[in-house]
Amino acid sequence: MKNQSWIVDRASTGTYDPRCFCLIEGPIPSAPDGKIVVQTLLMSLDPTNLNWLKLEPQLQAIPFGIGYPMIGVSIGVVIESRAPAHAVGDVVTGMWGWRRFDVVDPLLVHPAKPATEMSFEQQLAIFSHVGRAAAGGMTLIGEVKPTDAVLVSGAAGATGSLAAQIAKAQGCRVVGIAGGPDKCEFLLDELNSTVRSTTSKKTFARPSTGTSRAVSTCSSTMWVGKKSMPS
Repeated sequence: MKNQSWIVDRASTGTYDPRCFCLIEGPIPSAPDGKIVVQTLLMSLDPTNLNWLKLEPQLQAIPFGIGYPMIGVSIGVVIESRAPAHAVGDVVTGMWGWRRFDVVDPLLVHPAKPATEMSFEQQLAIFSHVGRAAAGGMTLIGEVKPTDAVLVSGAAGATGSLAAQIAKAQGCRVVGIAGGPDKCEFLLDELNSTVRSTTSKKTFARPSTGTSRAVSTCSSTMWVGKKSMPS
């Protein structure tokens, strides 16, 4: 089996361009002292990857440039270890390159749960950096209370959809912003919300005892705001 890597070929200057990457093949690497080799099982593709692809060091969690693989949060299994904290067969999650096999610094990973206990998809979504961002934004920073009205943009995205559900579970009035009617339909079906699409000037509603609604705009962002708003 060969290794496959998504290598950065050029910086992004705004809208994503597939030509920013090239797929290359090569040998499976060996682990140097103190490192492990991980076979990637799942990767999380996040909006922050587009920021990192600008190749501006102040925007990157781990600096990289042209000729290096893109970095992301992944889950994988250790196939070689020269680090005392990890053994062959361990399943780990953390930061490494977009590669089928990669040399990983043990300081950048931690043990993952077995798939029989929690699916890898759940571990890269609800119980990952995505879920922590949503929960932290709502509970630690926003400190939402049942009397609050909460605005969530990017409400159909990974973090936004969790943030909206957390706020709704706290009894808040939730307004969600999403980028198009399809995403509003997702909010309608999955979150039982009343949805207004400004692109089609059409309001979608279903009988509901909930207090959430979503507004579709031409673009969406990934921040969460909290402010008391009139009904």
